[in-house]
Amino acid sequence: MGRSRVGARPVSGPPFVSFEASEIEGSIPHRFEAMVASWPDRPAVWVDGAEWSYRELNQQANRVAHALLQARGDAPEPVALLFPQGKELEAAILGVLKAGKYYLGLDSNSPPAFLKATVADAGAQTVLTTSCQSEFARGVAIERASVLALDTTGDIPGDPSNPGIHTSPDDLAYIFYTSGSTGPAKGVVDCHRNVLHNVLRYTNTLRIGPSDRMTLLQSASFSGSVSSLFGALLNGACTCPFDLQGASWSRIARWLVHGEITIYHSVPAVFRRTFSEADGFPGLRVVRLEGDQATKADIRVFQSRAAPDALLVNGLGTTETGLARQFFVSSSDEVQSSVVPVGYPVPDMDVS
Repeated sequence: MGRSRVGARPVSGPPFVSFEASEIEGSIPHRFEAMVASWPDRPAVWVDGAEWSYRELNQQANRVAHALLQARGDAPEPVALLFPQGKELEAAILGVLKAGKYYLGLDSNSPPAFLKATVADAGAQTVLTTSCQSEFARGVAIERASVLALDTTGDIPGDPSNPGIHTSPDDLAYIFYTSGSTGPAKGVVDCHRNVLHNVLRYTNTLRIGPSDRMTLLQSASFSGSVSSLFGALLNGACTCPFDLQGASWSRIARWLVHGEITIYHSVPAVFRRTFSEADGFPGLRVVRLEGDQATKADIRVFQSRAAPDALLVNGLGTTETGLARQFFVSSSDEVQSSVVPVGYPVPDMDVS
């Protein structure tokens, strides 16, 4: 087979199992539970040296699901989530989905009035949070809504078994709100099928597999978190969440090296500040840039810091559609334009 054209070739990497098109006709919990069965003892989430295996994350998520089912029943409805970045947030997201509901991620750094408006617009009758944030959660909950506070100092209490709720591919998985900077904030919903289809595109172009360790830098209130979170958990890989709020660039760079991260994902502005703080990132095989323009200077930073076989992947997607286009750059490629192209349509997507 001949060499692919620059910007369109697939990513090399460790062996992986391709994400088959038939898998999108399922649900996120079904795919995740299949990973639990295949890789029960592999790390699912790692936070500064502390980790949960796939078995442990599944059990914690099941406890969340049973708590929701006991409180609210199994009817589809939005559940607002107010958690710091970390293991418990991932358990809460999966627990909501396992209970047959869909989640609305809240960022506590956002103005309370904005949070309250989005919770009201979504009609979320339940806010799931931590014990230490319960007072703040009550302040953004709508009238007569319930606040379920989980004690995150240890295991979440409750039944650790899979609840077995049937979820259709057409059922909603989440709702994200726009910033409201150009008018009232608008909610964008997506179903399980579309999330799985988006994960399929990332999996098969980046060759994501169980040996990968993937950054999760985006808040659960932003759609960019979806591909990082589920791209890992639906492929047996390890998620590595990190709260950027208040962290120095040098600390983030040290964390990337210490965590042996293999797939990095952020907006270009965060990438260029972080990667300037270390001489090299030998474990990285993929750098994903999305959400803003990447420049020729970013490529130079990447090529001076990443391993010789690593690839920079500049992507374009939207909250409504997920990933649409990708452009691949190796350590030796030259890009003539000052702005890095967004490249070519990914498989299974038509771009006109």
